[in-house]
Amino acid sequence: MSAGAAAGEPQDFIEQTVGEDIFLAMVDGKAAGFVSIWRPESFIHFLVVDKTFRRRGVGSDLLRHAVGQLGTPVELKCEAHNRAAQAFYERHGWQIVERIDNAGPPHILYRLNTVCA
Repeated sequence: MSAGAAAGEPQDFIEQTVGEDIFLAMVDGKAAGFVSIWRPESFIHFLVVDKTFRRRGVGSDLLRHAVGQLGTPVELKCEAHNRAAQAFYERHGWQIVERIDNAGPPHILYRLNTVCA
């Protein structure tokens, strides 16, 4: 699942995440996923979990960590075609704020106003 479109090349990723904090999730010594945050706007830019580690709580842990770093309210965008990611965010209490249909693929802007217990 992704809070942003995954960068295609390593240099693209470096350029897209300048100034962001990136947190890596490790499981059994292997990189399982990561989250990148843009603190000035309380925004989660990327949330990516390797396919082999999905449905094991990695994404939930990364999301909780990012929210813990940023506080609420916090926002993220999700590609409109990514139904699995949408269901994931909504299970975690995120609300749709806006559907964005400008240049590029359509996205959904989500916001979390308070941390759900």
